[in-house]
Amino acid sequence: MAIINGRYEPLSKEEILDILMDYAETEFGPDVNPDDLSIIRTFYSPVAELLADIQLDLREVLNATQLEYAEDKALDLLTALIGVRRKEAEPAIGTATFSRSQAASTDYVVPANTTIQTDSNDPIRYVTTESATLLSGNTEVTSVPIEAVEPGIEGNVGPNTIVVMPDPPTGIESVTNPSATDSGEKRENDTNLRERAKDELSDGMNATAKGVYNAINKTDGVKSVSLFVNDTNTQDSDGRPGNSFEAVVECLAAVEQNVADTIWFTKAAGDGTVGGKRGSLISKTVATQTGQTKTVEFSAPTTKLVYLDITLATNQYYEGDAMVKDAIVRYLGGTLTSGDEEDGELRVGDDVVYTRLIEEIMKINGIDDIPTLNIGFTSSPTGTSNLSLSANEMATSDATDSSISITIQ
Repeated sequence: MAIINGRYEPLSKEEILDILMDYAETEFGPDVNPDDLSIIRTFYSPVAELLADIQLDLREVLNATQLEYAEDKALDLLTALIGVRRKEAEPAIGTATFSRSQAASTDYVVPANTTIQTDSNDPIRYVTTESATLLSGNTEVTSVPIEAVEPGIEGNVGPNTIVVMPDPPTGIESVTNPSATDSGEKRENDTNLRERAKDELSDGMNATAKGVYNAINKTDGVKSVSLFVNDTNTQDSDGRPGNSFEAVVECLAAVEQNVADTIWFTKAAGDGTVGGKRGSLISKTVATQTGQTKTVEFSAPTTKLVYLDITLATNQYYEGDAMVKDAIVRYLGGTLTSGDEEDGELRVGDDVVYTRLIEEIMKINGIDDIPTLNIGFTSSPTGTSNLSLSANEMATSDATDSSISITIQ
């Protein structure tokens, strides 16, 4: 056994058996009968197997104490010691419209927890999260909030795909989802959890820009973060005062207060917070440890989903559509095929560079050519040049819906 690159590497059964036989030959001398050695080897064989199993168990124990090698629950326990917890799977959310063909002669209630689902062999089920009323004289009630029964990316479906009511409420004849459902995410995998934990350990002082960035980024509900720092004593070109920073945070509205709290308790004492220069101003009041209240500002970007229609010429070594989609998301930022969020290379105000998309796609094995690549901010795109974004806009992409279309020639 040995420690190689910081990891315990056990010996195999055969390696252990050879070592035991070397000891035996040393003990009995060079004149031992070969037949006797054969008997000794047979005797040692189960001993070697037992020792090999013990070493494997020992490696599992040691791996569980190392961030680089711990897995699953062992990794959960390890990262929890430094305040980093695995992001659990999240259900998709959206809205539904319940309707009838004729105007209602009385009010009809759609109760909370009404089940609706997709029209498929293995339907994806959703429930209404609050009750709604189709009023007398109307034919529909809109914007009824719904949530997938099961968490995960499978609940992210396109518009007008949730059309079945197993048990229709009284007076209701049909249902649909006018817009796509989103926010469904898989449980965070070991690799991403491990990387977030490493970032936490590398932060050093909280007040560093990296420390602020990582603290915001690990807040539940945060999808992406961009940080613009003015570390001079004078106002910068965007209008930020000296010694201030602007955090541009893509997150759910429900966690904006948590983001503000994180910013306040992470930033340096003398640094000011700014919002509204590279996005929509978010202003929150934070209660300090001394009982004071302070205002924290940050920005919410205007995200623009990039649509891509791609035609590929491939060969037998093609690694698959999922690899192509993930390569695109790692450049643009957004949602990977796994449902995990990817920061990407682009930040607020960065243009989408057409040739960079070609470069990222061509990195995937098995692609001979890209006959067509059309991009844009609407479905069925036709653009073949860079996409421009304003100072408060941010490109994003989604490998789990139909916004990235791939056709193989």
